[in-house]
Amino acid sequence: RQHWHKSEDAKRRGSAVHDVIEFWAQRGEWPSYDPAIEPYITELRACLAVYGLDHDSWMMTEATVFHDEDGWAGTLDGILRVKPVTERAAELCARMGRVDQHTDVLIDVKTREGDGARFYSNQPLQLAGYRHAKHVVLPDQRTVAMPSVHGGAVVQLRPDGFTLRPVRCGPEEYDTFRAMLKIAGWMMSEWGGDRATQVQAHP
Repeated sequence: RQHWHKSEDAKRRGSAVHDVIEFWAQRGEWPSYDPAIEPYITELRACLAVYGLDHDSWMMTEATVFHDEDGWAGTLDGILRVKPVTERAAELCARMGRVDQHTDVLIDVKTREGDGARFYSNQPLQLAGYRHAKHVVLPDQRTVAMPSVHGGAVVQLRPDGFTLRPVRCGPEEYDTFRAMLKIAGWMMSEWGGDRATQVQAHP
């Protein structure tokens, strides 16, 4: 059961870091938090400094988004407005085709226990889903159109450092995201997944 416990610990750690980010992004001040996540908050502060970000840079945080036609909903981590005020920020803007211009970036924040950056193929698809949402629910429960962004990035926080990596999350990735939704729907349906091989599947 060790793997299960490690997975639960990772979820709790990720949730705690997200809570700190949301508090700071909305209020501009740091809350108290569990000392166990201090290494991740230290790297978060370093990331913000390197990219010249402050709490006013957050256009949105922890927002519920959905696509009623495609039948899904989720919670995005945030949308950042990155201005080319530091060398790394200017490089990021340029990579997204926004030389010397601000860049609105949809982000997904991940915490990683191990050393060194490691990314997964499903992360661009998750961002593609959020980017192509039709609507977003505001804190006052009003529903408005999902704002457009110039691209997406994964922000990975680790005890040994941080990495902000732009990822592909355009129409092609969204098509793959929708295909995976269809597969997941079949797996969870009353006739799909393991149930498709049972005798009851063909009465």
